[in-house]
Amino acid sequence: MEKTRQSSIIILNFLAIFFCFYFSLTNSFASQTNRGLNTERPSKSESPFTINKNRFLFESSLLSLTKNDYSKRTSYLDLSTFRYALNDDYELQLMTNPIVEFSKDGTNQRAYDESFLRFKKNIYGNDDGSHALAITGFVRVNKSPKNFINTNLRSGLIAPFLFKINQYFYFGGMVQLNHYKNQSNNHFAFINSYYLSTNITSKISSYLEFYSLKSNKKLLQNYLDFGVNYLFRPDLKLDFGLNRGVSNDADKINYFVGFAKIW
Repeated sequence: MEKTRQSSIIILNFLAIFFCFYFSLTNSFASQTNRGLNTERPSKSESPFTINKNRFLFESSLLSLTKNDYSKRTSYLDLSTFRYALNDDYELQLMTNPIVEFSKDGTNQRAYDESFLRFKKNIYGNDDGSHALAITGFVRVNKSPKNFINTNLRSGLIAPFLFKINQYFYFGGMVQLNHYKNQSNNHFAFINSYYLSTNITSKISSYLEFYSLKSNKKLLQNYLDFGVNYLFRPDLKLDFGLNRGVSNDADKINYFVGFAKIW
């Protein structure tokens, strides 16, 4: 019964990706606007915007350092995201966390973390209007071609949104539903986040964000996040910031520095 349920969830995820891919081919059109660097990072909230057709964008943390009272986690190229625009409203994405080092009570370990296949659709607001909305579906995958879908299934849906307050300030966020499945249990988590961002200059912007994850396993993680973006060139952006845990289950503090590049 559990195997049948897991197979059904996998099939539904791939059917959703297939139909999004099909409609992206049959309804493609060329935008007259170059959207440039519409990145998912550095906030935890996703972006409701997609990049232009046939463009490729790579974004990643160069270094992410997470500290708790008795442990430390260092990640290199954390949340590395490869984004390719199938047309002006649809993106295929691969997100991976290549190298994670742990230090707990004097013991050091290295791990190779999760990878996710994602499909993103902008619903409206890519090029005009004062608000935007998108939806992204994702499923965890194995790095090996064998058994491509991870045995411990993790999948979900994300709905990011954005409202323009004026030429200087924006209000945005997302709602997200995660599904987790392994051999012994099946549970869900709900994520919601909200942020206020501002353009300080034509090259510098910043944001303040509240992020919350709550699961039916009685896990609650709340964070207050802050970050700064610097547009080094029209095709290259640098960022840095910190995420501060404000609930018992959250990480105490996380520092990061990263970048995004578009071709």
